[in-house]
Amino acid sequence: MEYKKTRNDLLKLRRLRVLVDYGETVLKKKMVLLTTIILSDLLNYRKNLELDKEVVKSTMDQIDFALSFDGVQSILSASNMITANYSLDFKKDNLIGTVVPSFILKNMFIKRGYGKFTTSFRVSNSSEKFGKLIAELIEDANAYLRIKKLAEGTYKTKVVYNSINKKLIPSLDGQQKAISEFLDSSERDENFNVRELAEENY
Repeated sequence: MEYKKTRNDLLKLRRLRVLVDYGETVLKKKMVLLTTIILSDLLNYRKNLELDKEVVKSTMDQIDFALSFDGVQSILSASNMITANYSLDFKKDNLIGTVVPSFILKNMFIKRGYGKFTTSFRVSNSSEKFGKLIAELIEDANAYLRIKKLAEGTYKTKVVYNSINKKLIPSLDGQQKAISEFLDSSERDENFNVRELAEENY
């Protein structure tokens, strides 16, 4: 928006500059907040992934152990008698205008229909380890979704902040300077003309 070179418009520009400064401060705080949360979540996510590697290794070792002693057919027969039920709770956190969705695993129930006396402890242990692994993977998916949304929110905030900081503010400052210089020049010319007129009359 272009302003006229008047004192009234200069006053409007100065008031707008105050509002823009406030907006810039809010965006800066938002960027700091989102970045801090992302870094914290990333550290936790990385730790969880490292722990999950151990869970996966332990699970695969257990299934290999069961396969070597009980055979493929025993594993398949037991797996056909397993059913899993679970539900998810969804929620949304609002972090200074950035909506971050997340879900919580609850009521996970795994029904193992095979008999304890007809199925080896090796197969049972494998099933239990896989159940824990599924729960861990669901938690990891939730953490990934949260980090992705936080990263998107941070990027959008940064784009707006840079637009204000590098384009809008310099533009407003430039217009204020141009108007101030024009008004000062006009005032000097008027004063000069008044003095000249006064000298002519005396």
